[in-house]
Order: sequence, then C-alpha cells, then structure tokens
Amino acid sequence: MPDQPNLDALALPRLKDVPEIEIVLIRSNGTPGGVAELAVPVAAPAIANAIFSATGKRLRSLPLKLA
Repeated sequence: MPDQPNLDALALPRLKDVPEIEIVLIRSNGTPGGVAELAVPVAAPAIANAIFSATGKRLRSLPLKLA
C-alpha cells in the first residue's frame, strides 16, 4: 500500500525549487544524435505496463493491440 493516498500528498519539487538547468550543444563531426525528448522512448513501455496492470495481459510488440 502506498504511503501517500494522492499525488498532492507527495513532496514533489516544484519548478521554483529546481536549480537552473543549462543545456549545451557541443559541435562535432560525428553523426547527429543525442538531442531529443527523453519521454518518447519510454512512453510505449509505460503504456504496455499500465495495460498489463489493468488487464493481466502482457503486450510485447508494437503497435499495442489487445485483440
């Protein structure tokens, strides 16, 4: 059982509490890469895990299909 019943009970940092973040792009002769949204690659596994939690059915390939 979780310690906090709702998200508002969590002591999550707010934007004003987070230190300034500086992003520096480094010039390189290598192929482009590494500058992207981190949330994109983890979205499908997170949704698949949520479906498994709700239905008990493990989906292991994309696109996700329940049929």
